Amino acid sequence: MSLALQMARRADRFAEVERADPTMAFVHLVAACAWMATLSIGRAPEGIAFGILMAVAAVRAPKTARLYPQLVGCSALVLLVAFAEWQGLSSLWSSAPRLGARDYLPRYVFIPLALWPVMHRWPTAIAAFAIPAAVHGAAIAIAGFARHGWNPGVHNGLATNEIGMTGHAFAIAVAVLAGAAGPRSIAGWMTRIASIAAIATGVLSMGQRTPILAATAGAGTSLAMRWRGALRTTRGRIRVAVAVACIALLGVGFLGASHQNRAWIRGLARLTDPTTGSPTDSALWDATSARLPLYRVALDIWGDHPVIGAGARGFAIGNAERAESRPGDFGVPQAAAPDFAKLTCAHNGFLDEAAERGIVGVALLAALVGSCWLGALRLDAWPGTAGMIAAWSVASITQPVTVRGVPMMILAIIVTRVCAVERET
Repeated sequence: MSLALQMARRADRFAEVERADPTMAFVHLVAACAWMATLSIGRAPEGIAFGILMAVAAVRAPKTARLYPQLVGCSALVLLVAFAEWQGLSSLWSSAPRLGARDYLPRYVFIPLALWPVMHRWPTAIAAFAIPAAVHGAAIAIAGFARHGWNPGVHNGLATNEIGMTGHAFAIAVAVLAGAAGPRSIAGWMTRIASIAAIATGVLSMGQRTPILAATAGAGTSLAMRWRGALRTTRGRIRVAVAVACIALLGVGFLGASHQNRAWIRGLARLTDPTTGSPTDSALWDATSARLPLYRVALDIWGDHPVIGAGARGFAIGNAERAESRPGDFGVPQAAAPDFAKLTCAHNGFLDEAAERGIVGVALLAALVGSCWLGALRLDAWPGTAGMIAAWSVASITQPVTVRGVPMMILAIIVTRVCAVERET
């Protein structure tokens, strides 16, 4: 049986459940879209929307229960649950004070359960994620320009207090837009291009670099997956290579549109001390925005607790101790040590897991991301899934994606999508 026919039969089963309870099915879809729309905005709106979505999913459970056996047992979901459980268990050997419910029970594990009954409406739900991100990006750029002129980094957003996580959501939204079905009119293409430009300009207004790079990787991957059938011929391979190269150049162009980023790029050329021929700690500190010292600290904490890590929020405690006693060992300038000691994560998804949950946490995260990659590349006909994973993976290099809510919730959305395809093969 073809994948298309299998997907159609699954959609029929979901539609049958929907027809049996049309009013609440519509409410469930609206709740899912409303929650997806809040992911780039901020904590409070997202938390309220998520609570409503979970309540609706619970009320509908008697009617949707027969759909869930298709979800249970999917490899990506099993790994997501295992990773969440390990994150929760790490609270047991943590020495951090005042651990909260989110440390013991990561709530992103409930997202597949809440979204599963509306997964046959995937295009609608994913549009509800991407379109508000474009509107938010445009609003941020317009508000920032009106207040400060073109001065990226001064204006940190509208309703969000986690600009890094907003930038992460924006990067994923660009991958979604690049992977969506091709518009059939010039107006459709102009709308897509304008949406991507609005998101990218919003990220620049917040003074961010990683989301631009992540969005570029996501969009390039989405387009490469869309045209992968053309890779069978030399002409097709050239066409795909040119398209991806153009996306990369656009990404570099957006990155260079900010004077702060241009100064950062010029600074990379001055890393090496002419007298010693090697980079100085202060130059590396500036060039990596303190990331390299954070990575060194994370590796040192991991070395002390190689198997299970230092426990939930263990990086914050370990970093404070090291910044106070021997900052120079990690390349931290003495004047910056007090502020560095307040940093609570390594700003790298895998190193955060290594420091706090050891080799077990790293292995589970790698297996989870790898499972999503396999599902996106081998099973999913929609190219945007691979694009979303690419953007997520690039962002994980310099952002704390596993200890912040939004990136893990987005990964849970991707897992749900991968499961929807996996169970039909």
